Amino acid sequence: MKTYRSTLNSMMLVILVWQLGLFLQADAQIPDACLLSSTYRPPDNSDINVTCGTKYMDLSIYICPVYNVQYNESMMVLNNIMRNPQCYGKADWNVTPPVLKFRFPINETSLTDCGNKFQITDQIGTGQFSDFSKVQFVNISGSIMSVDLAAGMITYRPQIQYMFSCKYPMQYLINNTQLSV
Repeated sequence: MKTYRSTLNSMMLVILVWQLGLFLQADAQIPDACLLSSTYRPPDNSDINVTCGTKYMDLSIYICPVYNVQYNESMMVLNNIMRNPQCYGKADWNVTPPVLKFRFPINETSLTDCGNKFQITDQIGTGQFSDFSKVQFVNISGSIMSVDLAAGMITYRPQIQYMFSCKYPMQYLINNTQLSV
């Protein structure tokens, strides 16, 4: 009987150590690059960088604030469009601080696939458009949002939302892209 009890105690000790190892491993899921980064803090509106390029819109957000509030790169999506893989960003751990990058070409198909919004506005021409009394601009906007698939009625994680927009002269878009109106 002593051998059986001794074996049972040994097995329970092994299971307890294994469970402790799992617990410690769960804490280690925050990437080392974030633990050492000054951006490992709660999210802020200034965490997003928007580049309104001539052929692409590039968005990058600091990824460490995302991990700080218990999300990760697979839980951040453009305009809450989860069914399209093109609407998810790619983590870049090779830069300091690490960022989550989104890139999409400026054309009608790619912009609407991820639910970006178009708004056309009229303004009096300025700069190189000063000879024109009315210039139309296209504002392309949207948001990068956190998606909590485990959330039910109550969630303890705050939702993250980064807003972005780029403004282009309509003439530029018509001449330089395949945008159809």
